[in-house]
Amino acid sequence: MPDQPPPLPSPPGARLARIGLWLQLAPLIGIGETVRQVWPLIRKFYSEAATGGMPSLELVTRWAETLNQAMHAAMASSMIGTLISFIGVAMILVAFVKHRYRPAWVVWFLAACVLLGLLTLGMMLIPSPLPQAR
Repeated sequence: MPDQPPPLPSPPGARLARIGLWLQLAPLIGIGETVRQVWPLIRKFYSEAATGGMPSLELVTRWAETLNQAMHAAMASSMIGTLISFIGVAMILVAFVKHRYRPAWVVWFLAACVLLGLLTLGMMLIPSPLPQAR
Protein backbone atom coordinates (compact mmCIF):
# COMPACT_ATOMS: atom_id res chain seq x y z
CA MET A 1 0.00 0.00 0.00
CA PRO A 2 1.65 3.25 -1.10
CA ASP A 3 1.92 6.03 1.43
CA GLN A 4 -0.19 9.08 0.73
CA PRO A 5 1.73 12.36 0.75
CA PRO A 6 0.68 14.78 3.44
CA PRO A 7 -1.82 17.38 2.32
CA LEU A 8 -0.30 20.58 1.09
CA PRO A 9 -0.66 23.52 3.43
CA SER A 10 -3.24 26.06 2.45
CA PRO A 11 -1.60 28.87 0.48
CA PRO A 12 -1.50 32.23 2.26
CA GLY A 13 -3.89 33.77 -0.26
CA ALA A 14 -6.51 31.10 0.45
CA ARG A 15 -6.26 31.62 4.21
CA LEU A 16 -6.40 35.38 3.82
CA ALA A 17 -9.48 35.20 1.57
CA ARG A 18 -11.30 32.79 3.88
CA ILE A 19 -10.67 34.97 6.92
CA GLY A 20 -11.82 38.00 4.94
CA LEU A 21 -14.97 36.16 3.97
CA TRP A 22 -15.75 35.29 7.60
CA LEU A 23 -15.25 38.94 8.55
CA GLN A 24 -18.21 39.75 6.30
CA LEU A 25 -20.47 38.49 9.10
CA ALA A 26 -19.43 41.38 11.37
CA PRO A 27 -22.17 43.78 10.16
CA LEU A 28 -24.79 41.16 10.99
CA ILE A 29 -23.41 40.97 14.51
CA GLY A 30 -23.46 44.78 14.67
CA ILE A 31 -27.10 44.89 13.54
CA GLY A 32 -27.95 42.21 16.09
CA GLU A 33 -26.31 44.28 18.82
CA THR A 34 -28.28 47.32 17.68
CA VAL A 35 -31.55 45.42 17.95
CA ARG A 36 -30.51 43.97 21.31
CA GLN A 37 -29.90 47.43 22.75
CA VAL A 38 -32.93 49.21 21.31
CA TRP A 39 -35.59 46.50 21.58
CA PRO A 40 -36.07 46.68 25.40
CA LEU A 41 -36.60 50.43 25.15
CA ILE A 42 -39.22 50.02 22.45
CA ARG A 43 -41.02 47.37 24.52
CA LYS A 44 -40.92 49.63 27.58
CA PHE A 45 -42.36 52.53 25.60
CA TYR A 46 -45.20 50.40 24.22
CA SER A 47 -46.01 48.95 27.63
CA GLU A 48 -46.15 52.43 29.17
CA ALA A 49 -48.21 53.73 26.24
CA ALA A 50 -50.62 50.79 26.56
CA THR A 51 -51.69 51.92 30.03
CA GLY A 52 -54.10 54.20 28.24
CA GLY A 53 -53.49 57.57 29.85
CA MET A 54 -51.67 60.45 28.31
CA PRO A 55 -47.95 60.09 29.05
CA SER A 56 -46.45 62.94 31.00
CA LEU A 57 -43.91 65.27 29.45
CA GLU A 58 -41.32 64.05 31.96
CA LEU A 59 -41.87 60.41 30.92
CA VAL A 60 -41.55 61.20 27.20
CA THR A 61 -38.42 63.30 27.81
CA ARG A 62 -36.80 60.58 29.92
CA TRP A 63 -37.66 57.95 27.33
CA ALA A 64 -36.27 60.10 24.49
CA GLU A 65 -32.99 60.64 26.36
CA THR A 66 -32.66 56.92 27.06
CA LEU A 67 -33.43 56.09 23.44
CA ASN A 68 -30.88 58.65 22.27
CA GLN A 69 -28.16 57.07 24.42
CA ALA A 70 -29.06 53.58 23.21
CA MET A 71 -29.03 54.70 19.59
CA HIS A 72 -25.54 56.15 19.97
CA ALA A 73 -24.28 52.86 21.39
CA ALA A 74 -26.15 50.90 18.73
CA MET A 75 -24.78 53.00 15.88
CA ALA A 76 -21.29 52.52 17.25
CA SER A 77 -21.69 48.74 17.16
CA SER A 78 -23.04 48.89 13.59
CA MET A 79 -20.16 51.10 12.48
CA ILE A 80 -17.61 48.77 14.09
CA GLY A 81 -19.20 45.83 12.25
CA THR A 82 -19.04 47.73 8.95
CA LEU A 83 -15.39 48.67 9.52
CA ILE A 84 -14.51 45.02 10.20
CA SER A 85 -16.34 44.08 7.01
CA PHE A 86 -14.26 46.58 5.01
CA ILE A 87 -11.10 45.05 6.49
CA GLY A 88 -12.36 41.66 5.31
CA VAL A 89 -12.92 42.98 1.78
CA ALA A 90 -9.39 44.41 1.81
CA MET A 91 -8.03 41.00 2.87
CA ILE A 92 -9.86 39.30 -0.01
CA LEU A 93 -8.57 41.96 -2.41
CA VAL A 94 -4.99 41.40 -1.21
CA ALA A 95 -5.42 37.64 -1.68
CA PHE A 96 -6.72 38.28 -5.19
CA VAL A 97 -4.08 40.81 -6.29
CA LYS A 98 -0.92 40.00 -4.34
CA HIS A 99 -1.23 36.24 -3.83
CA ARG A 100 -3.11 35.61 -7.09
CA TYR A 101 -5.74 33.54 -5.32
CA ARG A 102 -8.54 33.50 -7.90
CA PRO A 103 -11.17 30.82 -7.41
CA ALA A 104 -14.62 31.57 -8.77
CA TRP A 105 -16.11 32.60 -5.41
CA VAL A 106 -13.47 35.33 -4.94
CA VAL A 107 -14.10 36.75 -8.40
CA TRP A 108 -17.88 36.76 -7.84
CA PHE A 109 -17.50 38.26 -4.38
CA LEU A 110 -15.31 41.10 -5.62
CA ALA A 111 -17.65 41.73 -8.56
CA ALA A 112 -20.59 41.96 -6.13
CA CYS A 113 -18.62 44.39 -3.94
CA VAL A 114 -17.89 46.62 -6.94
CA LEU A 115 -21.53 46.51 -8.04
CA LEU A 116 -22.83 47.36 -4.55
CA GLY A 117 -20.25 50.13 -4.26
CA LEU A 118 -21.35 51.68 -7.55
CA LEU A 119 -25.02 51.45 -6.55
CA THR A 120 -24.23 53.10 -3.22
CA LEU A 121 -22.28 55.86 -4.95
CA GLY A 122 -25.18 56.40 -7.34
CA MET A 123 -27.64 56.69 -4.44
CA MET A 124 -25.38 59.21 -2.73
CA LEU A 125 -25.24 61.38 -5.86
CA ILE A 126 -29.04 61.53 -6.32
CA PRO A 127 -30.25 64.81 -4.82
CA SER A 128 -32.77 64.57 -2.03
CA PRO A 129 -36.31 65.74 -2.83
CA LEU A 130 -36.64 67.04 0.74
CA PRO A 131 -35.98 70.71 1.39
CA GLN A 132 -32.55 71.39 2.86
CA ALA A 133 -32.29 72.81 6.38
CA ARG A 134 -30.62 76.19 6.50
